Amino acid sequence: MKSKKLLTITLTSLLIGSCLVLPALADSADAPSGGNVATYEISANVKRIDEYAFANSTSLVSVKIPDSVTAIGDYAFSGCTSLKEITIPSSVTEIGAHAFDGCTALIKLQGLENVTNLSDFTFYNCISLQDVGDLTSLTSIGESAFAGCKSLTQLGDMPHLKSIGASAFSYSISWDDGTEQYCDSLKRIGDISNVEQIGDSAFFSCASLAEIGSLQHVITIGEWAFSYCTSLEEIGSLGNIEKIGAGAFYSCKSLNTVKIGGNDVRIGVEAFSGCNSLVNIEGLSNVTSIDSGAFEFCAMTTISGLTNISAIPDSAFAGCSNLQSVEGLENVTSIGVYAFSGCYALETLDITDNVTTIGAYAFRDCESLTSMEHLSNVTSIGNSAFVGCTSLVRVGDMPHLESIGDSAFGVSSRWIPDEGMSKDYACASLESIGDLSSVTSIGENAFYQCTSLKTVGSLSSVTFIGANAFKQCTSLQSIGELGNVTRIAYGAFYGCESLTSISGLEKLTVLNRETFRNCKSLKTVGDLSSVTSISEKVFDGCTALTTVGDLRSLKAVPDKLFYCLKDLLSVGDLSSATSIGKDAFYGCSKLASIGDISNVRTIGEYAFSNCKALTSLPELPRLNSIGSSAFADCTALTSVGNLTNVTTLGTCAFNSCKALKTIGDLSKVTSIGYSTFGFCTALESVGNMSSVTSIDSYAFEGCSSLVRVGNMSNVESIDSNGFVNCSALEHVDELDKITSIGQYAFMGCTALKSIGSLHNLETIGKGAFNGCSALEHVDDLYSLTRLESGAFAHCASLVSVDCSDKLTFIGDNAFLNCTLLVSLGDLSSVTAIEYFAFAGCSSLERLEHLDNLVSLGESVFGYGRLQGSLGGIVFGSASHYTGCISLKSIGDMPKLESMGQKCFVSCTTLETVGDLSSLKEIPYEAFDGCTSLVSIGDLNNVESIANEAFSNCSALEHVDKLDKITSIGQNAFKGCTALKSIGSLHNLETIGQGAFSGCSALEHVDDLYSLTRLEYDVFSHCVSLISVDCSDKLTAIGSSAFFGCKALVSIGDLSNVTSIESSVFRGCIALKSIGNMPKLESIGMQCFMGCTALETVGDLSSLKEIPSETFDGCTSLVSIGDLSNVTIIGSYGFNQCKKLTSIPNLGSLESVNQFAFSGCESLALLGNLRKLTSFGYSPFVNSPFHNCPNLVLEVLPDSAAEQYAKDYNMQYTYITE
Repeated sequence: MKSKKLLTITLTSLLIGSCLVLPALADSADAPSGGNVATYEISANVKRIDEYAFANSTSLVSVKIPDSVTAIGDYAFSGCTSLKEITIPSSVTEIGAHAFDGCTALIKLQGLENVTNLSDFTFYNCISLQDVGDLTSLTSIGESAFAGCKSLTQLGDMPHLKSIGASAFSYSISWDDGTEQYCDSLKRIGDISNVEQIGDSAFFSCASLAEIGSLQHVITIGEWAFSYCTSLEEIGSLGNIEKIGAGAFYSCKSLNTVKIGGNDVRIGVEAFSGCNSLVNIEGLSNVTSIDSGAFEFCAMTTISGLTNISAIPDSAFAGCSNLQSVEGLENVTSIGVYAFSGCYALETLDITDNVTTIGAYAFRDCESLTSMEHLSNVTSIGNSAFVGCTSLVRVGDMPHLESIGDSAFGVSSRWIPDEGMSKDYACASLESIGDLSSVTSIGENAFYQCTSLKTVGSLSSVTFIGANAFKQCTSLQSIGELGNVTRIAYGAFYGCESLTSISGLEKLTVLNRETFRNCKSLKTVGDLSSVTSISEKVFDGCTALTTVGDLRSLKAVPDKLFYCLKDLLSVGDLSSATSIGKDAFYGCSKLASIGDISNVRTIGEYAFSNCKALTSLPELPRLNSIGSSAFADCTALTSVGNLTNVTTLGTCAFNSCKALKTIGDLSKVTSIGYSTFGFCTALESVGNMSSVTSIDSYAFEGCSSLVRVGNMSNVESIDSNGFVNCSALEHVDELDKITSIGQYAFMGCTALKSIGSLHNLETIGKGAFNGCSALEHVDDLYSLTRLESGAFAHCASLVSVDCSDKLTFIGDNAFLNCTLLVSLGDLSSVTAIEYFAFAGCSSLERLEHLDNLVSLGESVFGYGRLQGSLGGIVFGSASHYTGCISLKSIGDMPKLESMGQKCFVSCTTLETVGDLSSLKEIPYEAFDGCTSLVSIGDLNNVESIANEAFSNCSALEHVDKLDKITSIGQNAFKGCTALKSIGSLHNLETIGQGAFSGCSALEHVDDLYSLTRLEYDVFSHCVSLISVDCSDKLTAIGSSAFFGCKALVSIGDLSNVTSIESSVFRGCIALKSIGNMPKLESIGMQCFMGCTALETVGDLSSLKEIPSETFDGCTSLVSIGDLSNVTIIGSYGFNQCKKLTSIPNLGSLESVNQFAFSGCESLALLGNLRKLTSFGYSPFVNSPFHNCPNLVLEVLPDSAAEQYAKDYNMQYTYITE
């Protein structure tokens, strides 16, 4: 087998028929296919290289073709991806389609000088091809012949060339990965002066092509032929051109001049679009047809010579931002959509009266255009035709114009790719529009935001005005006669702030929403007699509007129609209207009269609220519903017509109608709503309310002149504050069906003397009659179970309340300061009375039949200070209320379980309190200041008596049966000067400071078996106290505990006491002895001071210090127990203990202070002073032993004590062991 790496293979020719050919080679060892042959030489006898002869020979690098070959067939070398160089003999005159297609390594090719025709795709995708040599014989270049030859930089002269095929130099698509390859290195094309046809996309995206030979004979340039040739600057004269195809020079960004010759030239769609350097176009007079977008985004400043053009097509010159003037348009009859859109510099447009139509967006954003004239034959102007013409001042007469498109001169919104929704600017400089007498339709947004527009010509033929048509034309002062308009869309004149009047609306049947909104200068609106429907906010913000004409056909007055129009004086006939909507006339503060509204059946919420000049309403015979706040704050309204058919009165319907004096028959109304007549301060009477079953909160609040209210025989409930502060109301009768009176319902009705039978009343709210100072009697409360907080507070004239046995609860402050209250009816079922309930009821003498009472609140009958507020009445910090100063007795309360603080405080006449056998606690200040209290019922279940519970009960003599008492609070019985005895306290665990202080008649306190501590001042000044029976559980006695107990003889067992504080027994002048206190560790100063009868003190063996004045003045003290552990005796410690003879063992004493034993005349021995070293300051002047003439000190030799004795000439003896 032959080697597959042969460098050269020579094949003999094959004879086929009568000629020699080289057929396609087989994939064999001898063949150059399969990627193994690098160089191939064709035999000299071969005349034709047939189709696919070398196709896909991927290793073939070079081929030598003999002079015998005259033709190369289709695909002959296609796919030879390694073929770099080939020389074609001059004998070849024909090369087939795709002959070299995909020879991606082919760099150079010679020998095409005699080839006349390059077939389709000849060099397609030869991406490395740089040189093709002489092409002077070529007459045609086929489709895509050089497509994708991205390395090709130039082609020489081709003087015989007649046609260039489609995509000849366009892009190819790679066989391998599908990428696109462009001839983007091609810079120059030589002489092609005889070319007549250039095919579609012939030079598409030849981005480097800067020079091309003369095109003077070209007749047709195909679509996109030179598109994206961004380096092409000139194309020479197109002297014979007839057609320039669509996009032919699209985006040739460097092209600056085009010269058009020929006749009847047609320029296709976007032919020169994006040629943004194109400043000069000559020969437009030869053009008879221009397609859309032909010159969009070009750079010329002037266009002239379009004399043979009858129509400027869509987008023809759109985006020509440098274009200043256009001339020679005398034959133009129509200007297309976007024709001059974005021509920002356009100042002059030479059109004549031949123009009949102007398309949508035709002049959009022509910012320099100042005027448009010669429009006398224009019949239509498209949508947004002049939007963004911000310098446009005047538009001439258009007497034949029939329609003005949407946003023709006004703001519009548009979609911009990559930017989203954008707003076009209005013709803000436009001042006037000429004759529009034939216009029948004005489109949506037509003049929106034309803020300088002052006048608009006659609109006598207009039948329709679109939405927002004149919106925010803030300078528009007048609109011509509108006698034929039948429809005006929403917002048509919104924001026309200078518009003063509008008329000619007689044929108009519908007024859409916001039609005249914010027309701030609009004073009058003419005849609207055909209008049957008006939408919301039509006149919103028309603050100067004074008069609205006839509205006789209007079926319903919509919500907020005349909202807050403060200058509105009158509104015409509304005789067809059956309803007046919410806020319809709200805030029309000058509205004095309104036309016929006799057919109105409903008046909505706030309909006439704040119409402060409205004095009266016309008859309303068919009215059945008045909405919430419908007439609120109509402060001049004095009367309301016939309301006999009204069934519904909304909340606040007549609130603050301060001039309203009477309300007539309300016999069909079933409910008086929240604050319906609140603050109608002049209202004197309300008619028949026989169908009313409920009166809501604040219904008549503040009706300070109200004297009489009609029949309320069917009223079942009066809600909170229903008649609050009706200070002139004297009587409320016929309440037979009333079951509920809400909180504060009649509060502040200071003239109210009587209220009818309340025999069905089940609930009465907090503060219901608070401050009804003239009310004397409340009868027949047969069904009432609860009296809520403050129900009759401050009813200063109230004498009796007829409660029944169904009443179970009396709330806080219920009868506060009812100073004349004497009788309360049957309270036998009451289980709870809350705080302050009867505070200040100074005439109340007795409360009986409280057998079921379980709970008594704070200061129920007591004296105190009011703070904060009750029922809306605010009390200052100095406002006081008195106790029930006439209350003499409280009956048995055997079920009472809880009592509030200060319950009977300052009930100074209270003498007896019945059975309290279920009570477990007497609370803070419960009976404080009950100076007449003699006896209190059974307390056998009381476990604690709180601070000051019986303080200053100066008449109380006995408190018995305290078997369960465990705690007595501080000052609990302080000042009970008549208290002689207190029952057994055997369970008492704690007793507060001052608990019995000042109980000057108390003689004995027994059975303190559980008490561990006696607090400060607990029995001080109990001058009759003889004995206190303390047990061995007592461990501490607080300061002044028995101070001033002059009769005290015995205090029981002190054997476990560890601490006695200062002044505990001071002044106990009858106390003779104190038993052993072996555990006492500390004793306070002045503890026994002045105990002049004290003779003996028992064991003090644990005591470390005797402080100042401890036994000062104990003149009868003869002996004192073991002081062997005392280290300090304070100043005056035993001062004037005249009968004290000796203290034998002071072995631990280290310090004795000034006057410690002064005046101890009988003292003979202080023994065992072995540790004494200190004698106080200035011991000579303030000697601890002053006036002790018989005293001998027992000292150690050479001790400080011996030295002291020597120094001060005292007797001493030595300690003997």
